[in-house]
Amino acid sequence: MSTGAATEVTLGELHAAIARRLKEHVEDIESDPRYLQMAIKFVSDNKITCVIAERNDIGELDKSLARRKQRKFGTTSGENITDIATHMAQEAMNE
Repeated sequence: MSTGAATEVTLGELHAAIARRLKEHVEDIESDPRYLQMAIKFVSDNKITCVIAERNDIGELDKSLARRKQRKFGTTSGENITDIATHMAQEAMNE
């Protein structure tokens, strides 16, 4: 690790914070889609991943996205949470 680089713990904390914030925005229909797109791009560009568990923030985000997609499109299968969130943010920006 280079001098001044973030530690694995710090990056893990950042990942968790992004997941919590994304969850808040996904649940808020009035949320600015540009914020979602920026956060999704950060996660994607940095290849940040985690195991989706029933009781972690990513698991909660996954459930929120699935519920929102079900309400809007009537389906939840075949896509991961990043794809769903990106699609929803792009749609909101085009409205």
